[in-house]
Amino acid sequence: MRNNKFIDELVLFIFVILLGSVAILNLCQTERPTVSEIENRNLATMPDFTWDTFLSGKYFADIADFVSDTFIGRETLVSLSKKMDTLKSLSIIYEREGMTVIIDPNAGQGEKEESDDFSLPEFSLPPIPPEESDVSDESDISGDEPVIIPVKLSAESATFTAGATYLLSATVGEGYENLVWSVTGDSGISIVVNNDGSVTVKGDSAGNAIVTATVNKDGEAFSAECVITVNAVVIAPTEQPAEFLPSGLIIYKGAAYSQSFFSATYAPRYAAIYERYAQMFPDTRMNVVIAPLATITITDPEVSSKISDQAAILDKMEAEIVGDVNFVNLKNVYLEHAEEYLFFKSDHHWTHRGAYYAYSEFIKSVGMTPTPIEDFDVEIITDKYIGSMYGYTGDERVKSFYDTIEAYMPNKELTMTIFRNDGKSSTHNFCINTGIKGYTAFISGDHPYMVINVPENPQDKSILVIKDSYGNAFVPYLTEHYGNIIVIDPRHVDMNIYEEFKDYGLTDIVFMVNTSSGNTKPWYNYLVNLID
Repeated sequence: MRNNKFIDELVLFIFVILLGSVAILNLCQTERPTVSEIENRNLATMPDFTWDTFLSGKYFADIADFVSDTFIGRETLVSLSKKMDTLKSLSIIYEREGMTVIIDPNAGQGEKEESDDFSLPEFSLPPIPPEESDVSDESDISGDEPVIIPVKLSAESATFTAGATYLLSATVGEGYENLVWSVTGDSGISIVVNNDGSVTVKGDSAGNAIVTATVNKDGEAFSAECVITVNAVVIAPTEQPAEFLPSGLIIYKGAAYSQSFFSATYAPRYAAIYERYAQMFPDTRMNVVIAPLATITITDPEVSSKISDQAAILDKMEAEIVGDVNFVNLKNVYLEHAEEYLFFKSDHHWTHRGAYYAYSEFIKSVGMTPTPIEDFDVEIITDKYIGSMYGYTGDERVKSFYDTIEAYMPNKELTMTIFRNDGKSSTHNFCINTGIKGYTAFISGDHPYMVINVPENPQDKSILVIKDSYGNAFVPYLTEHYGNIIVIDPRHVDMNIYEEFKDYGLTDIVFMVNTSSGNTKPWYNYLVNLID
């Protein structure tokens, strides 16, 4: 009894020490994570204290979210959780005569409706191998006369695709003669007897048949069979019909698409606010780069006639522009390169290659020469990316739309300083974080404010990018030309950029958003607030 009490106390002591150690390690973290690579999102930050949030209880709820999101080892635990979710059942393991047999209750079952009646499929254990290697299957283990098999085929079954052939041969036992071949079953399967006695099985179309070899001895017939399965050639349809979801999203040719629309109300207002910026910064070139959505690459008229025309939206937005504003219309370049990998299949953003063409058109529009795409080193960040569209559609098919994230790495040394939502900052020697296996690898995702400095480029050549998340993949290319690149996400800042930058000597200001952002009231308000 005394020993049991001591063991209980020891276990409790060890548990308390482990729990306390984890708590202390969490409190002492110096560099808390800000982005979840697995979940492809920014993590919660430490909330600011206000009496309103304190009295309402929101302050403590936000602290709980912060602690939960930055818990030590959280990414590992989330990854393990995702892997556990994929386990449907446990395999059953048997040991027999030194061999391991694993029976998986789900193996070969495919997807089926759940049932209350669960039973294992029938199975048989593998045979115990003979102890002596010189014992063949043509003799029994008693030492009697060897058993002579009348006829034995080179295979008991064969499967191949229509249009192909299969060679089948027979071994005839001593004293047996008159080998005869025959085939029964579907008429699309036939045989041709070869000079050496074998047969060539031909499968002109899909079907099933049995090829039989028959021999005789003393007037008695003996036979052996081979089961033939010929599969049809599966040809994917050249044009898969588009499926329009209630949300307005589209599933088409193994990809998910979103739509945006032109606003006759807000397009003129955007044009006016661009002009207002140009008036406030008379010595700075004002540029507008609007990214089309992926539907611009759909050329099938049966589908394109039923969705918003991204090329037409760009033309209409350009027609609203007034004053000295450089509108970079990307319509032609995306139609020209529509067959390339410009947009993700499982995410609403463009790929880094897609962003390249926006960069190229912008740089040419301001009188510079873009770096050829082949001059960048390409790094594959991941080839198993599943992006935002599963969350938007809720469609399980999107989970199979794997994307590859290619990064066209900057050619020059740089530093990037990020000012995060929690008011803290961090400085890095990259602007593409290849450790993040998602779209947030580009400039480490959406942050209120960041500055990229490229010492090799002219320090009096500075650009301010006011962007949505499409701008994340666009910004790294600017390191080829500008000494200073300032990036603002207007959703997360509270500043008057005129007061901040009127004496900075900006070379360019670029509004870099997609057609959806550029036609809605919220984004118009964001741009107004930056100079209000």
